[in-house]
Amino acid sequence: MYGRVIRTVGAGEAGHSSRGSLTGAKVSHRLFQRLCILRTVQHVSIAQSVGASDEQIAAVEHDSKDDRSLTDVQRVVLRFAREVVLDGAASEQLVADLLARLGERQLVELLLVVGHYMAIARLIATAGLEPDPPLATLTARAEREG
Repeated sequence: MYGRVIRTVGAGEAGHSSRGSLTGAKVSHRLFQRLCILRTVQHVSIAQSVGASDEQIAAVEHDSKDDRSLTDVQRVVLRFAREVVLDGAASEQLVADLLARLGERQLVELLLVVGHYMAIARLIATAGLEPDPPLATLTARAEREG
């Protein structure tokens, strides 16, 4: 089952309208910016709470593809997410690389996570929503008011 999905994801088939389109590239870039805003507001505190170092967070924020604070797998996962968001699909070579590192199930799950965040970014952009404060801020506020 996953094999067919994996081959389709990396194939760059029809349906990936942003590939090669200036308008699509602008939309993809804006979407990527929205994802970065969402990630920065919400996910830095979450990343810190599960042990991500300041160096790793900075590497992601600055798109430092070769930063040594990230593992090889983390760097490939970030490249994959960037390609999917900006190009509409990851390259066949990158899909094959991740498939060898993660296996079919984890690769499909990664793609679903990336797609989920793309959908959230589009919802935020279309509805004009602002991200909620980080969970740590909300927890601290509840404790003060509590």
